[in-house]
Order: sequence, then C-alpha cells, then structure tokens
Amino acid sequence: AELTDKKKWDIACNIKFYKEIIDRAIENKSLCAFWFHPSFETTFLEKILPDLFSYIDSKKDEIFITTATVYTEWLNKNNKNGRKIN
Repeated sequence: AELTDKKKWDIACNIKFYKEIIDRAIENKSLCAFWFHPSFETTFLEKILPDLFSYIDSKKDEIFITTATVYTEWLNKNNKNGRKIN
C-alpha cells in the first residue's frame, strides 16, 4: 500500500486505515509492503507516520520488519525451488 495522506479523511481515520492493513496481513499471514514518495505531505510525516511506526513496533514479535532488499535476499536464501528473485 502506498503511504499517503487520504486528504478526505481525518488523521485518526488515516491511522486506522493503515493499522487495519497491518492487522489483516498478520491475520492472513501475508505480505504487507508499504512504500511512499519522499515528497509526501508534512502532515503525514508529523501526524500519521509516528503512530503507524509505533504500532508496527508494538507488533514486532508477530511480523518480519525489513527493507525490500533484505526481504528479497531472505527469499533467495530460503527459496526451495532454486529460482532467484531480483
């Protein structure tokens, strides 16, 4: 999911939206990848990301938190069929 300020929503709704994505990924044991463009709104940086990162940190025992590069390396190391992922 792209991390972006949904301008029609208030800050609490934005935070709830992203927390629900994280919770669904945990519940379904699926990948949850967040990305953002560095030019996003200051409001998102100051008001939404801190709560979101705090929530992710509170779930760190339930999820694998990493970068795309490290995740790809992990997949290649643990890949049973021998095909490399770029």
